[in-house]
Amino acid sequence: MLWFDVTKPLMSTMPDRGVAHLEAFITYADHAQELALHRAHTATDGPSQRAAIADWVYWQHLAVLTSDAVNTDATV
Repeated sequence: MLWFDVTKPLMSTMPDRGVAHLEAFITYADHAQELALHRAHTATDGPSQRAAIADWVYWQHLAVLTSDAVNTDATV
């Protein structure tokens, strides 16, 4: 459902749909980050835990980058 919320602004004709798209993507990335962290905590072996931690770092990094892009002053 969150992924659909990410794509909805792209189907819009709103002039600021890019910001709405990025904000929905931040929500999606935050959720994916939480799921990856849960997988890391419940992993039963080292390789699964390392893979989940790598996913967690990826989604965390993506959420921060996207959040920074949304909060950056466009006039700079």
